[in-house]
Amino acid sequence: MSAPLEFPLNLDTARLLGIYVAEGWDTTGHDVFFSLNQDETELRARIFAIVKSLGYHPQIKKRETASEVRFSSAIIARAFYEWCGHLAENKKIPDFILYHKDLALLKSFLLG
Repeated sequence: MSAPLEFPLNLDTARLLGIYVAEGWDTTGHDVFFSLNQDETELRARIFAIVKSLGYHPQIKKRETASEVRFSSAIIARAFYEWCGHLAENKKIPDFILYHKDLALLKSFLLG
């Protein structure tokens, strides 16, 4: 199966972008990571479900006190980096969400 070529903008993907701003990073240029507390099982399941619905194959790696959700996509890794920034002090709300006419997208992003 080939990698998806689209990233639909909807409530789930807006939420995923918000979670990325709060918990995500890309260090390799090929993978997207989300680092979560081990107790954040609902959030981990939400990330997993959204990523899977986009056609990617997320993986969960459990550590002693944390867990990591990761999926491979050079396209999404670059897009998230460009849209949302990198490193905590440079993260931002993408303009296409901040100024979108549908305020539910912004709310979903902020919930993430």
